[in-house]
Amino acid sequence: MALALVIIFALLFIASYVLMPKGILRILTFIFSLVIMIGSLVLITAGDNNHYGMKKVTVTETKTLKPASDIKQLDTKLLIKNPLGTKDESVIVYKDDRNKTAHTQADKNTDNKFVRDNKKDPQLKVTTTKYVYKNNFFKVLYAGLDNNNVYQSRKNEFIINDDWIVLTPKQASSLQTKMKDQQAKAKPQMEKLVKQQVTQAMMANPSMTKSQQKQLIKKITQQAQQKAMDQTKKELQKMSIE
Repeated sequence: MALALVIIFALLFIASYVLMPKGILRILTFIFSLVIMIGSLVLITAGDNNHYGMKKVTVTETKTLKPASDIKQLDTKLLIKNPLGTKDESVIVYKDDRNKTAHTQADKNTDNKFVRDNKKDPQLKVTTTKYVYKNNFFKVLYAGLDNNNVYQSRKNEFIINDDWIVLTPKQASSLQTKMKDQQAKAKPQMEKLVKQQVTQAMMANPSMTKSQQKQLIKKITQQAQQKAMDQTKKELQKMSIE
């Protein structure tokens, strides 16, 4: 309606100046149309710049959260955080409930937070604040201006467990190489440890059969492998930036 008032009284303003004969009626019409036109423009500007006649509403939506990548051998989930050059702005890469890669919005009014909670399933809680009309009067007043449900801010809260890690794109791209290097370094140490433990066990029990020896070697090897994996997992958790 405010936009229509601007057009109507702008035309009336012009008509009163051009078409009406001089006199008090012309002056009153001129002033009246000018006041209404300026008042309507002020209302439009106030609504657009200062959200006059509007109120904030907050809507919270909880979504299923899946990792951007799953490091199965270490039972570790990965999210990628890409800083945008400022202290607070970033984009988080993850997968949605359809297992498709998704990411958070890249704007200064979006705040990404991480909360670790092993008692909850991983989830993404999105809290969005928007400006909406206070009542039907302002809805009619601003009709045609498309300024309802205007986005104001957003908070993305990533609720994750302790077996999740958050890395930068650079860290994520070098992760596979880093893991291979760690495994290559750990392999000779693990073989040496297994050999020592098997030798000690056989010395303690010289009558051990070949079947018992095989079972012992298998058990000690599995224990050593699990220990190496646990150590690698700890190293990954230290790398996490959140």
